[in-house]
Amino acid sequence: MRHHLPALLTLLALAAAACTADDPQGEQEAELAKALEYSECMRDNGIADFPDPEEHEGGGGLQLPEGIDPESDAFEAAAEACEQYMPGPAAEDMVDADAYAALLDYAECMREAGIDQFPDPEEDGLNVRFDELGIDPDSDDYQAALDACEDERPDDGALHDGA
Repeated sequence: MRHHLPALLTLLALAAAACTADDPQGEQEAELAKALEYSECMRDNGIADFPDPEEHEGGGGLQLPEGIDPESDAFEAAAEACEQYMPGPAAEDMVDADAYAALLDYAECMREAGIDQFPDPEEDGLNVRFDELGIDPDSDDYQAALDACEDERPDDGALHDGA
């Protein structure tokens, strides 16, 4: 179940991840409905304070309130019971636990090497959006971080950073 924690914490990237050119609004609404079902299921399975997703321009999100421990046995049991409602990428699009751990190590290395805004991976890999993060991939600092983290850089296709 631990592989669902990243999906939960970044639960809804509705517009960015779910929209298609055919019907972006319909896809966003479908993902929001699925996320709402997930929230209701989590409450029905013992996580009474589990919040509903919040919709906003460009997507949606969910913030776990203090007091909800996503690593508790009760939470894990509820998440497993509600897995079919979990919004996000399909299982075949998710990276396996070993690849995810490697991506976490790489992200940590990049931050330790001076790229403070380098993100942690998501359940479908590590997607570095340079413009959104204010990272200049051509800068000397970024190139130095790439060199410093070369041994940590995964080569299994789960890293999408344009480098």
